[in-house]
Amino acid sequence: MGFSGTRKGGKDYVLVLDEGTTGTKAFVFDEKLNIVSRGYQELTLYSTSDGRAELDSEEIFLKSVEVCRDAIRNAGIGADQIACMGIDAQRSTMVVWEKDTGKPYERAISWQDTRVGFMTERLQRDGMLDFVFRNLGRSVARCSLFLVKWMCENIEGFHQRLVKGDLLYGSVDTWLVYRLTGGRSYRTSIDHAALNGMADIHHFALPEKLFDYLELPVAQLPEVKDNADFYGVTEKSLFGAEIPITGVIADQHASLFAQRVIHPGDCKCTNGTGAFIDLSIGHQSRLPTLSHSILLTWRLRGAPSYVAECYAMTTGTFQRWLKKLFGLKSYREIDELAASAPDSQDVLVLPVLFGLIHPKRDSGMRGMILGLSESCGREHIMRATLEGIAFLIRYISSAMAKDLGIEINDMRIDGGLASSDIFCDILASVVRHDLKRPSVVELTALGAAEIAGMQKGLWDESAFDSLRQLRVFSPQLEAARRYEKQFDAWRSALERAATV
Repeated sequence: MGFSGTRKGGKDYVLVLDEGTTGTKAFVFDEKLNIVSRGYQELTLYSTSDGRAELDSEEIFLKSVEVCRDAIRNAGIGADQIACMGIDAQRSTMVVWEKDTGKPYERAISWQDTRVGFMTERLQRDGMLDFVFRNLGRSVARCSLFLVKWMCENIEGFHQRLVKGDLLYGSVDTWLVYRLTGGRSYRTSIDHAALNGMADIHHFALPEKLFDYLELPVAQLPEVKDNADFYGVTEKSLFGAEIPITGVIADQHASLFAQRVIHPGDCKCTNGTGAFIDLSIGHQSRLPTLSHSILLTWRLRGAPSYVAECYAMTTGTFQRWLKKLFGLKSYREIDELAASAPDSQDVLVLPVLFGLIHPKRDSGMRGMILGLSESCGREHIMRATLEGIAFLIRYISSAMAKDLGIEINDMRIDGGLASSDIFCDILASVVRHDLKRPSVVELTALGAAEIAGMQKGLWDESAFDSLRQLRVFSPQLEAARRYEKQFDAWRSALERAATV
């Protein structure tokens, strides 16, 4: 079965709620997975100089309802024509609310918040760090369960109310499902549960040892569901008809699903503020190492899928700094200047502003520009910057692949920098793999729509590959040879910049 286009009762459409950190979007997809309409609202981020980052949980819900209504209205349809709904959400933001009223107890603590940094030292001291690393597969700083622990220790009366059962908590997907169903469904997807300490990545069981250590009750936890599953139906008063919620997934994982990063060796690089590199390891979990995290990306019909993930924090930030330094008005000017130079005149750039995370941690490392000469112009520095980002991606991805014993098949690319043709040309020759760039922009929403529609029986996975319109950037032999020498010099410079 491909696309069925069931048309039973005119239910041809899929509604997707795409809930991010800075804004929330909604899309209506037709039976061929084309975007028919959309809605968008910005969200308010409350941040402080000491690293706190919070969101208004009620604002998240209310604006989510608004954008869904906008998308339905803009599509010119009624809610009774929507077959099902999918949700993708930011991964590790923690929401707490009152069980009796359904109202937020405090602001949601964002995944960007740094107040749980103390937990790493505490876990190390108490001999729990290895347990957490092995069972959760990732850095404790990103596990929202520790945000609940922080609230227990720092908000008067919170722990008592939690133990008493007055409070519920979960990641944003849980909050949205709960509120959209009028409090009838308290559920979370398996990938969100694994990310946030409510399920281990290997056996999907509750890590009771961790809950005992944190002194957190296990009685008031959301039910864990497969990503393509029945999560409940929306209240009729919200949209004019009940809509079944049949797919929930984390936003980054939805993008991986849409990009078809499924088979071992499939690789994706997302370029935004930083560069996030995900390498599929297939259906079997592994133990993480210091060079990468292991993430459960989804479980469909009981079959799990995993990736290894690593990242560079400041590739996009470095470009922003460079734009400001040279007084450029747009990122396009970086591309135009870089394209005007046939080479970088042996200039080397280390786009590392706040330290290195992978494949080894060096928080003291800082950015560098080397090899400057009197003949160098802005164009050579811009080109060297794009090359430096490509070298860093290769440095990290090749170390991860070697560590895993998996050969990279090809690399899919998305995010802001993916729109740069010259960067894609450079990266393909640097990594020596075909680089595939999709024409679809809203990949997270597409992945959520695919999963929700699968559960509803609108289509199956065999249909999805035909959707992909990809532009392929292939390595150029002469450029690849030149970059091989430059990469060796760049790696030597990186080693000289190391502080540990």
